[in-house]
Amino acid sequence: MLYLFRLLRNNLFGVLSTLLFLFGYWQVMRFNSYQSSLYFNTSSTLTSNITDTRESINSFFGLPGENKKLLIQNKILIEALSNQIPFLDSIAEDYKKQYEVTIAKIINGSTRNPNNIFTINRGKKHGILKGEGVIGPEGVVGIVIDVNSNFAIVMPLINSKFTITPEIEELKFANGVVSWDGQNTDFLKLSGISKFKPIKKGMKLITSHYSKRFPSGIKIGTIHALEKEENSSFFNITVRTATDFHSLNYVYVIKNNYVPAIDSLNQQIIEPDAH
Repeated sequence: MLYLFRLLRNNLFGVLSTLLFLFGYWQVMRFNSYQSSLYFNTSSTLTSNITDTRESINSFFGLPGENKKLLIQNKILIEALSNQIPFLDSIAEDYKKQYEVTIAKIINGSTRNPNNIFTINRGKKHGILKGEGVIGPEGVVGIVIDVNSNFAIVMPLINSKFTITPEIEELKFANGVVSWDGQNTDFLKLSGISKFKPIKKGMKLITSHYSKRFPSGIKIGTIHALEKEENSSFFNITVRTATDFHSLNYVYVIKNNYVPAIDSLNQQIIEPDAH
């Protein structure tokens, strides 16, 4: 107590000045609405900025967890939409879910070469097989072309060797071939479409129900430009890709469980048993 008394006595001037300043400040805020309003707005803004900054930091560090939740939700949604069970299948005892989805991360890849490829962090031990389709949050990405125990190689749409037959959503018309000319990664080419078809700019290309690798209705791109070729019966069509390959981080590998049975049946037709 004696020490405290000495401390106050030695700093009496400073303590008294502080008390007088606080009293005067309180009186100004009490009887002057402008200063009071200014103080309130300033303190509210400061508090809001601190809160926003804190939330941004929390969101940033919580992002991986939120991304994981979103990826899982998307996986469930893709499987649900892809496995819309027809009535006859729904009552079959041996019904098997047609599509299964595996989440994978792109760990390596290129977008500047004529024949780009991606490496994903899922392989045979995760159930990935050669030939399976790969999609992203925005649409078709490509197909698996090679696989080992832990990793797989994906050939994307932006590879000059990749082709796919699309369906023009608005026309319910599946024909032509989508490919990449090795130039701009934002654009593909659609060939083999008769110039007598009512094709228009803005129409959407999706995967068709003829595809073994992809569920039907997955976005491929949108018709960006088209012109009638001279001395030809076909359009020259440019398609903007649905997938932004420069910002792609996670993908979904699609397993069609019906493929082995379909391939086996087709093989029997091609090579019928002579006996």
